[in-house]
Amino acid sequence: MKIDAHQHFWTFNPTDFPWIDSDMEMLRRDYHAEQAVSLLDRHGFDAAIAVQARADWVENDWLFALAGQSSRIAGVVGWADLLDESAQEKMDVLLGHPQCLGVRAMLQDMSFPASVMQDAVFNRYLKQIQDQGVVYEVLLRHDQLDGVISFCRHNDSHFLVVDHLAKPDYEAGITSASGQRWSSVFQQLSELPHVYVKLSGLLTEVDVSALKSAADADLVFWPFLDAVLEWFGAQRVVFGSDWPVAHLRGEYDMGLGVIERWAQARLSASEVELLFGTNARRLYSI
Repeated sequence: MKIDAHQHFWTFNPTDFPWIDSDMEMLRRDYHAEQAVSLLDRHGFDAAIAVQARADWVENDWLFALAGQSSRIAGVVGWADLLDESAQEKMDVLLGHPQCLGVRAMLQDMSFPASVMQDAVFNRYLKQIQDQGVVYEVLLRHDQLDGVISFCRHNDSHFLVVDHLAKPDYEAGITSASGQRWSSVFQQLSELPHVYVKLSGLLTEVDVSALKSAADADLVFWPFLDAVLEWFGAQRVVFGSDWPVAHLRGEYDMGLGVIERWAQARLSASEVELLFGTNARRLYSI
């Protein structure tokens, strides 16, 4: 079973999606399951996982309804306000839904994510999420990783997955100061067997106009992919396209192509199957 573990869906309006600003014209339209199915079919994927794209409880009901209408959506990574003490009933409903595979809070959009990860209410909800066998997805940028190691160590009773490799500074490179800081954190995270990494969201972090060829793209991204493979192994990496957000920088084929070329060069046939499906099925209990 081949799975794209990171897709977004929405009926666009600017009030619900304030992060999609006027510079993101490509995203200021509707993206529904039928469009995703066309891409999945073209590239041989059997299913996708729908990941929240707005910070609102109604997002979950909308995505669950979408998943109920399409057999190609394997489940949902929903949104929750993990700082709201009064949200217990909503959390119970979310985690009790049979199509809830994961939960994600948009830490990257918070002013002090390191403080949030230490918050007692936040961690109480994390315990509930993990106790119920649901994945928590860690959404941070490379410059927001303070505190993530202790957070992941503390919350170790079920799987955690770091989205988008924590958005490293690809253009600066892995040998840059920011690349070395990222490397240090990820090496330590790799020592925690419950932590996975989602190979996703690559294109949105670079100026793709500077990438004149596939070889140019590979030079930018492969050092980070190689590092993750070395530290986490092929058993703890998961592919996700980040469609349609990736359209901001390139087509689905371009982002997938980077990962496919890398996988063909670095992985055995059985490890390719892990990356593109088996690991996601294990991670999300699909």
